[in-house]
Order: sequence, then C-alpha cells, then structure tokens
Amino acid sequence: WLNRSVESAQKRVEQRNYVYRKRTLEFDDVLNKQRTVIYEFRNDALTTENPHEMVIEVIDEAIPVKVMGFLDVEDGSPDYDGLLQWINMTFPLRLTREQAALETRDAEGNAAWLTAKVKEAYEMKTGTEYAEALKGLERYVLLNAIDRLWQEHLYNMDSLRDGVHLRSFAQKDPLQEYKSEAYDLFETLMGNIKNEVLSNLFRSTTNLRAFEELLAGLPRKLSGGGSEGDVDQPLEQPQRPAQPQR
Repeated sequence: WLNRSVESAQKRVEQRNYVYRKRTLEFDDVLNKQRTVIYEFRNDALTTENPHEMVIEVIDEAIPVKVMGFLDVEDGSPDYDGLLQWINMTFPLRLTREQAALETRDAEGNAAWLTAKVKEAYEMKTGTEYAEALKGLERYVLLNAIDRLWQEHLYNMDSLRDGVHLRSFAQKDPLQEYKSEAYDLFETLMGNIKNEVLSNLFRSTTNLRAFEELLAGLPRKLSGGGSEGDVDQPLEQPQRPAQPQR
C-alpha cells in the first residue's frame, strides 16, 4: 500500500512538472517567433548589397500608415494641422499650410503625395553623400533603429510576462492573454522601427557641409517648396555617425 501511494504521488508530481515545463515552453515560443522575424529583418539590413532599397521600402510602407493615422479617423475629423506639424518635424520640406494643400486631397492622395515628396528629397540628399560611405550610412540608420527598439521591446515583453499570470484571477487564460498582447506589442515595435528610420533619414550624413547646403535650399528645389522662413520647427542638427556598421 505504501509503495503504491508513493508511486501515485510521484506520478502526480511528474505530471505537474510536465505541464509546467510545457506551459513555460509555450510562453517562450511566443518570443522566439518574434525573435526569428526581427533577426531576419536585421540580418537583411546587415548583409544586403543594397540598403538603399530597404530604406525606400520603409518610406513606402511607413508614410501611408502615418498619414492614415492623422486623416483616416473614426470621428470624421482629419487632423491636417497635426499631419503638417509631423511632416515639418520629420522631414526638411518646410511646408506651409497653403503649400501642402492637404485639404484638397483624400487620405490616400495625401499619402501618395507625401511619399513621392519625401523620396524626391531623400534622393537629393543621397546625391550629396560620399558614394563609398552611403551604404554604411543607410545600414547604420536601419540597424540603429532595430537594435535600440528591440531592446525596449524585450523589457516590455518581460513586464507583460511577469504580470499576465494575474489574469487567471479574472478567469482568463494567461497564455492566450500573453499571445494577444505580445502580438500587439510586436506590431507596435515594427511600426516604431520604421518611424525611427524615417526620423533619422535626414539627421545623419557623411558630408556635413554639402548636406547643410542642401537643407538650406531644399524647399526651393522641390516643387511647391517654400523658403527658409516657412519652417515652424526645424530639424535637429544633422549628425555624422561615428562608425557606420558595414
């Protein structure tokens, strides 16, 4: 009888430990899948022979999302002033309300217009860079955004995992809650990476003097551009990265 009792207790302990390990692996698997995606993205930026193409892809993907966030709103009140402020804080276009004429286009039209405008300005900027250092600069902009924000994301995931078990008191499955919120956090991460790349496109250079000259005359070179006095909130002083990753 005693041996059967010990054997039964041992089986229950082993079963409980198995369930615990399986649960732990299921939690780990969520982050591992995210890690696979972000490492593939980072490896592409690190090894591609054409980082310029990746930068252009970011512009094509991130600007429409940002524009829709300002204009395609549920209450039907597009925030044209907020969008214009974001444009002038992020890109050296220095547009006035009249020059931007955002109210004359729908959300998709504004997204297409701004995307073309930024790509035109960026191609002008790349023309001022030292050709041999341009790839390293673009690679640096991509990797810097990925590495910094991925670290922040890991901290957020740790905090989520530490607190999600309390959901069981509300009769909710902690694992499903973790998967759902982890997905939202990862979507936010990918969006933030692209937005940071956008923000840094015109804040780093390999040729500071030529870039400053470009910034001074860029609004006049772009169709519909303004003068230097049109700027409400100028960009920060561009910086030359110490050692762009190659």
